Amino acid sequence: MKKLSIFFAFLLFVGFQATAQMQISGTVTGADDGLSIPGVSIVVKENPTIGTTTDIDGKYSLTVPSETQVLVFSFVGMATKEEPINGRSVIDVVLESEVLEMDEVIVVGYGVRSKKNLISSVSKVDATELQKVSIASVDGALQGNVVGLVVSQNSGAPGQGMSVRVRGVTTVSGSNQPLYVVDGVPIITGNMNDDVYGGQGGNGITNLSPADIQSVEVLKDASAAAIYGARASNGVVLITTKKGKSGDAKIEFRTTYGIQNPINKYKVFTTGQYYEFADLAMYNGGIGNTSYWSWANGWVSDPDLTTADAELADFYADVVDEPYDVYADMLYRDNAPVWESSLSVSGGNDKTSYYLGVSTFAQEGVLIGQDYDRKSARLNVDQQATEWLKIFGNVSISKEEVNRINGDNNIFAPTTTAVLEQPGWDVYDENGIFTMDNFRFSNPVQMAHEIDGVSNNFRVLGSAGFRATIIEGLTFNSTFSMDRIDFRERRYYPATTSQGSSTQGQAFMNADTYDRWITSTNLSFLKDYGDLNVNALLVVEYQDHTSIFTNTQANQFPSPMYRWPDSGAEASGYGGSQTENRLFSTIGRVGLIYSDKYLLDASLRADASSKFGADNSTGYFPAVSVGWKVHNEDFLNVDYISELKIKAGYGVTGNESGIGNFAARSAVTSKPYGSNPGVHVNTIGDASLSWETTSQINAGFDFGLFRDRIHIEYQYFNKKTTDLLLDTPLPGSTGFTEILRNVGEMENSGHEIGIVGRILTGDITWTATFNIGTLKNEVTALYAGPDGNMQ
Repeated sequence: MKKLSIFFAFLLFVGFQATAQMQISGTVTGADDGLSIPGVSIVVKENPTIGTTTDIDGKYSLTVPSETQVLVFSFVGMATKEEPINGRSVIDVVLESEVLEMDEVIVVGYGVRSKKNLISSVSKVDATELQKVSIASVDGALQGNVVGLVVSQNSGAPGQGMSVRVRGVTTVSGSNQPLYVVDGVPIITGNMNDDVYGGQGGNGITNLSPADIQSVEVLKDASAAAIYGARASNGVVLITTKKGKSGDAKIEFRTTYGIQNPINKYKVFTTGQYYEFADLAMYNGGIGNTSYWSWANGWVSDPDLTTADAELADFYADVVDEPYDVYADMLYRDNAPVWESSLSVSGGNDKTSYYLGVSTFAQEGVLIGQDYDRKSARLNVDQQATEWLKIFGNVSISKEEVNRINGDNNIFAPTTTAVLEQPGWDVYDENGIFTMDNFRFSNPVQMAHEIDGVSNNFRVLGSAGFRATIIEGLTFNSTFSMDRIDFRERRYYPATTSQGSSTQGQAFMNADTYDRWITSTNLSFLKDYGDLNVNALLVVEYQDHTSIFTNTQANQFPSPMYRWPDSGAEASGYGGSQTENRLFSTIGRVGLIYSDKYLLDASLRADASSKFGADNSTGYFPAVSVGWKVHNEDFLNVDYISELKIKAGYGVTGNESGIGNFAARSAVTSKPYGSNPGVHVNTIGDASLSWETTSQINAGFDFGLFRDRIHIEYQYFNKKTTDLLLDTPLPGSTGFTEILRNVGEMENSGHEIGIVGRILTGDITWTATFNIGTLKNEVTALYAGPDGNMQ
């Protein structure tokens, strides 16, 4: 009876198992050609561990739990599809092709291009990549994301500028930073600090909040960058901010918090080690007794080694029984915070779209006395006023405050003196007040705490304009833009510090204002003529840039509570100046696409600049690029090749950063003659002075596999810069020792490879990227020596 019960129980169990599962089968085909697809992955959505793949005929069979609701079908190059079961036992599925990013829009100079028709060297970084790291400046987020772009940090201080190099350096005396363009507006960049902090300086784009940025495009070759003419030899970085989209309001809040800790801190000698090596240095210097330094400073009682040997040994081993101050360790913060928060609201309807974003970023440095704070707000609005007229405007406001101490290449920097100063002195006296007397240069910890170095930067960047459709395909655009920076910098040395003691306190104040106004008007034409697509552009642009500088210095302060120059009893310096430059430009560009196979882009820009001599006030910057979409040819009908595009280009760009506003002209400046006012010749003009010119060739290919799941890009480039702006010697009999001229040559060449693999798409994404580049830089000539030969 017992055996019979077990038998029936077993039958019930088997019956339960049979009813708890079901068999599903079917065939998977492609929508493009109707052919079966082998190797398609089929899994149960509720339990992805249950699954199978299609066989060579595209067929599958799968046993699933009876409660299964949905099967997921996926295949490389195909859009993932979820198929409800709905009680069916036979499910045939058709998968659609998924061409990834082939129709992506890329921002180029004064317009956009479809990625599949792009034939110049342009790299794009979108918002998702920019927000992966919490960093003050957008250029830091580009690090490692663009092949051919080298980003390095000039200083570890918060809020400091990055060094950005696009395919190497192209100038000796000027800036090698690229031109930054925000929503079509070339913005003011460069280091604005008048005071010297030992290598620290801003770069003018830390004002931009990465939270407001939609994408960044880097124009690397001259065929892309030449449309920006005289300012584009170092490449161009195009920054596009976020816009609203039609639909319900979208509210987005993002916050990050992190901490920083110093690594590889300075390891300094103990007092005994310091004197041991000082004695050895004295001996090697010919003094003749290795205990001389220790004896001269009163640490041992006898300079004679024969009598001081035991005393020295004890001294070197442990000269101070009690713990003493280690200056380097006292300069650092542990767990210095980095905090960022942003809030945005965007939306719109079929007529109006808007984006409003506010953000804050704060970072304390790992060194005492350093921190950075930025607050910013941005508003972008687009209004479709009529069927033919669109009005747009955007404005951003930002405020930065940076606290600085000297960097480590300044003799009074805390990190410098922490290493140079003799160890063993007390940083504080018994009353908790900083000591000064025993230090040769300065008390390192005191310098970090008491020296006041603050800069404030207030910036307004905005533009407004309209876009009118004249006839189908012909559009008239006009934009008015402005960029204004109010920069204030203050530094104070209290009388209690080494630097301020001789003057009873010392204060510096710099106030700088930068204004740039740009008007840009263009006609754009886009039309298809059968197999021929024509894209043409004509631009007229005018820019005015004014800079005003003032500075004051004062000594003799009654108390460290008073830190502004007007509180000093003695005015020790003052100055001020105003300077201006203007740029008038005309640009033409035409793009042709024939039969979706053959591509041509050509452009020409003329820049007339007030900076240059009468003989060369206007420069011309042509560019041309060609491309061949081989994958659209009938002879290359291979399913797994989604793209094979061969491209090449040539262009000419300029660099005007190595020249002042009036370097091409003879100029006089005020100069007292005794106690009487007077003027003197300040510079010798050169009417032939012109831009540095960089010509560049670029050639390579784009190769996509499995409907662009794998994408490979290769490029070779060669950049040759001529007419370098350099100071060249003059005979002293002229009254001057040098003059700025266009002399010298430089060359950069290299290879770039970028690979993108889109491993997973859909709800879960997994993308792997790899890039590598080579660069060879050579200065091939400098200036003509006395014998007339290029040096």
